[in-house]
Amino acid sequence: MTDPASHMQRIEAWIKRHESQLRLAVRVAVAGVLAYVIGTAVHLPQVYWATFSAVLVVQGSVGGSVKAAIDRFIGTAGGAAYGGLLGTLLPQAEVHHTMLLLVGTLAPTAFLAAVRPTFRLAPVTALIVLFGTANLDITPLQSAIERVLEIAAGSLIGIAVSLIVLPARAHDLVGEAARNLLVLLVELISYVNSGFQQQPSTTKVDDLRARIMTGLALVETTADEARRERRSYLSTDPDPSPLARTLQRMRGDILIFGRAAHEPFPETIRTRLAPHFAVVADTLGKFLLKLGEALANRSVPPELDELIKTLDLYAAEMAAIREAQVTRDQPADVAGRVFALSFGLQQLRADVIDLRDRAVERARA
Repeated sequence: MTDPASHMQRIEAWIKRHESQLRLAVRVAVAGVLAYVIGTAVHLPQVYWATFSAVLVVQGSVGGSVKAAIDRFIGTAGGAAYGGLLGTLLPQAEVHHTMLLLVGTLAPTAFLAAVRPTFRLAPVTALIVLFGTANLDITPLQSAIERVLEIAAGSLIGIAVSLIVLPARAHDLVGEAARNLLVLLVELISYVNSGFQQQPSTTKVDDLRARIMTGLALVETTADEARRERRSYLSTDPDPSPLARTLQRMRGDILIFGRAAHEPFPETIRTRLAPHFAVVADTLGKFLLKLGEALANRSVPPELDELIKTLDLYAAEMAAIREAQVTRDQPADVAGRVFALSFGLQQLRADVIDLRDRAVERARA
């Protein structure tokens, strides 16, 4: 018989893992229902447009919702205005007239959407305004006004729900994305450490590097949403740009570590460097995990003393290796990886110090 307590623990663990997705699901449901109820109450002509807009606007964060609302409203308003104007000036009659009208509608709006992605809804909205009135006793201009009002109402409801119902601030998501990225970086460093002893799985290393690059992209996306929250006066948190830039600078460090992790080092190199790098990997890994938690939770980050001491000892050993010319008889690729790894640790040291400063700023905020 299944233990009820363990069953509940699994459910709670699943809920915790999917907390952000569940919050988003609740916001989307509330926004859709609310838009339908309000639209019906105020007698919007086609209430489903408001409902669609509210559902599409709600994103993973408040900043994302604001961006989606602005893009949707601008694209819809531009397409509706253009379609309504053409439909009024050039009413549909003959088939060839309609074909010319389609070309005149789609070509400019599609070009505008290609140049400015904000207007990607303009071609579709223009077509809806043109042909959506075929069996209705309203003019294209009236249809354009109604569509804009309906979508504006839905967008405002979507933003309101994002702000009030289980709100997710992009500034918090930036910290979480940074923490997840540092967890992956620690895993990559552990692969480098194992490379001193055995042949690591190149497939796993490449997969891990790809996941890290995806994590970097997520940091930039959430940072952009956080900046939008600041510009919209929806947040007083510090600018996330320095944090995002610091994490992006780690891209070069990650590429160096990934290359170093592809092959094991020769015995001569392992004897000298393996013990020192094992200490670096352990100390650096623990520090990065604590730093990630500090970024996510806005808590005070760990001190740097132990990490700096460990990196200094590794740098001293590298200096001794250079002086003893240990790599002189090694293939160029091996020597290149040894010194590139040392350079990568120096770069990472500077980036980690900078990243800790960003964590201090978040904790103070």
